[in-house]
Amino acid sequence: MTSANIDGAGDTEGVSDEHTTSETINELICFVQQKSKVLGVDDLACICTKFYTSDKICKVQRTLQKYVKELTFLRSEIKSVAQLREEIVQLRSCMETLRGRSVSNASMGQSSVNVAAGVHPHITDNDMFDTHFPALGHSSAEVSSEVHFTGKPFVDIAQDLRSSGLISKVAKNRKPARKPVVGASAQNKSVKSVDTFCTVDLFVSRLHPETHSNKLVDCVNSIKGEIQVYNIVCEKLKSKFESLYCSYHVAIKDESVRLTEAVEAFMSADAWPSGIFVKIYFRPKNGSN
Repeated sequence: MTSANIDGAGDTEGVSDEHTTSETINELICFVQQKSKVLGVDDLACICTKFYTSDKICKVQRTLQKYVKELTFLRSEIKSVAQLREEIVQLRSCMETLRGRSVSNASMGQSSVNVAAGVHPHITDNDMFDTHFPALGHSSAEVSSEVHFTGKPFVDIAQDLRSSGLISKVAKNRKPARKPVVGASAQNKSVKSVDTFCTVDLFVSRLHPETHSNKLVDCVNSIKGEIQVYNIVCEKLKSKFESLYCSYHVAIKDESVRLTEAVEAFMSADAWPSGIFVKIYFRPKNGSN
């Protein structure tokens, strides 16, 4: 084998090592980005230190810092472009204003020249009949307000017309519909209402992988306090990393009249052990977990 072949083989190995390193960095970045919403910081750090070397983690850190600097630079450029766009819009509006003034001044100068020369503009019959005169019975102040347009929105004009009586008003004597009530008297026992129940569905996660449903039932019974709980069903859900944590769907059956009190009690952060993740569980429409 010649020296050229040896050099070429070395270059190929260097390129492959660099490609493998970049793939590992991308894999680590994607793993941290996807699992940061599920796992805690300590768990992520433990997994990364077990499966990746410190050199690769440092390279990932430098890569992320480079991306953050580039994003910051791009954001500043976007802000500068937005400011330039606003300035262009302001300059365009100023140019339109100046153009309108120049046109009006030119037309006024041309009309004065025509009058001085004895040339009068041609007035048609439509121009004569399109002349707007104020209605009879109005004062001079009202006439001036009608002649000069104030630029009021159409909504304000419509409200003024409705208040003056020109537009029929909406009947205000209509009685509002009464809201339904739920009986709460403890003395009147002439009739008895049917017992209604509701279910508080909770999603409890970040539990130890060996957590049994009986332990979770005991935890719920310790949280309920004075709330009457009729049934507790704990259904274990399939987790992405079953060796790291487990999740449960906890269905708590209680009285409907104490639904708000039950939700506040079971959604309190002080009631659950430290590190447990709890939120409202929404049942899937297709029946799958």
